[in-house]
Amino acid sequence: MAYSNIYSLMNDVTKNGITEVSIDLASQNADQRHAQIELLSDFLQVDKKITSLSMIHCNLDDSDATLIANALKTNTTLNNLELWQNKIGPDGATDIANALKENTGLEYIAIAANPIGNGGAIAFAELLKEILKYKE
Repeated sequence: MAYSNIYSLMNDVTKNGITEVSIDLASQNADQRHAQIELLSDFLQVDKKITSLSMIHCNLDDSDATLIANALKTNTTLNNLELWQNKIGPDGATDIANALKENTGLEYIAIAANPIGNGGAIAFAELLKEILKYKE
């Protein structure tokens, strides 16, 4: 089931223990989508149940990515994040990469088919370099 309303998602996670979540915000306008992502970000900062989050083709932009990045700084339960086919640019990608430097739980991120540009690619390359250096 793909959630288009974050309140429904929060209710199912809290009451039913749902751990793998798919979100579909493609039909919402930018203001609606941003409000939903803001709720999600706040929820993820305290949630200890969601392990997998898929937001494929949701028209997420840099401001949405920044909200997701804020959640990633403190959420250690989420280990799978799929952000394919959105509109995340260099600034949003950089925010996510920087947040992942503080995150200890995420094991997989998919950010393909986003216009992250050279700036976003460099941010992820620096993140990878830091991770590999840490593992040595």
